[in-house]
Amino acid sequence: ITSPTFTEIPDDRVVVAGDTLTLAVTTEGSPLIAHHWRFRTEAGEFANLVNGETVQGADTTTLTIPNITEAGEGYYQCIADNGL
Repeated sequence: ITSPTFTEIPDDRVVVAGDTLTLAVTTEGSPLIAHHWRFRTEAGEFANLVNGETVQGADTTTLTIPNITEAGEGYYQCIADNGL
């Protein structure tokens, strides 16, 4: 039984409006790890991302945002949790 540890994190990157943003992490830990991606709002607070038309993989190790807009500019964070 071990707490989650990130073994790979994405590098900073620049994407242009209309491009696809893909961010991926690799984690280790036991029991199984739940992942969730968040986005820092203009107010400086983090908001959980939800899967839908504009966000894919919000609850996986790989986040994809196709056709990103200027509103998607900012800081993304992946949370890994297994209850430990």
